[in-house]
Amino acid sequence: MGIMFILKIFFGLLINLDLVLILMLIGYMIFNKPSLIERRKLIRRKARVAIGFIACFILVVPIQRLFLHQLEHMIPQCDTLPTTVKGLILVGGSTDPAPDQTMTRPHYNLASGRIIEFIILAQKNPTLPIVFTGNPSEAKFIRQIFSDLGIAQSRLTLENESQTTAENAKLSFAKVQPKSNDEWALVTSAFHMPRAYLTFKQAGWNVIPYPVDYHTPNKWTFMRLITSTLDGLNLIAWRTCMIEIAGLINYRLEGKTATFLPRVINM
Repeated sequence: MGIMFILKIFFGLLINLDLVLILMLIGYMIFNKPSLIERRKLIRRKARVAIGFIACFILVVPIQRLFLHQLEHMIPQCDTLPTTVKGLILVGGSTDPAPDQTMTRPHYNLASGRIIEFIILAQKNPTLPIVFTGNPSEAKFIRQIFSDLGIAQSRLTLENESQTTAENAKLSFAKVQPKSNDEWALVTSAFHMPRAYLTFKQAGWNVIPYPVDYHTPNKWTFMRLITSTLDGLNLIAWRTCMIEIAGLINYRLEGKTATFLPRVINM
């Protein structure tokens, strides 16, 4: 219990490191009173350097893109589904988790690519049943989106009570109760696939990973890595990586996955 609490605090600080830096700067300005003591001057000087270095690391240095690349390409991309696949699973997380109740259309986030890729896959395989697992508000929109795009409602099974990846796996398994030898294609964003794949396997699903919604290229060139710092998405990449790394560690310690990282899978 103590270790889990410490890990949650630690990763909470890492995920919100930009806010931590802002609070540190505010505190520095509040308590930065003139002093004749050289020791205090030295501490303030070192604090400025440390805060500047961390801010540079998060906002300018593109190392977080390399972390994101490792997450996204840990499991190879699947180009075609095996003929043995019995159904398709779409993991939620593509829309605002707490939309205004008066909304009639969803607010998509940066993981919305998984919905687009899933619909394409579903249309290419019109005989396969579909499972969506997510929160209540997203499930409502998913039903409407599928209907608008011609996906037959008879194919769809909705699990709309889960709030986490672990609940996605557990509650959808309880709802569908698939046979142990039935293979299901698991569709989610590539950065989320390592944790989702391990979690669904631990919950009893026999899943084939089908990662989509990539945000990094297969191979980085030096110039592309450098110019990626100009698009303003470094902070988002940092938070995404920290959330997934924290999730992988926590889920393993809690027994929700069998290993910290998935083995390399050859599709």
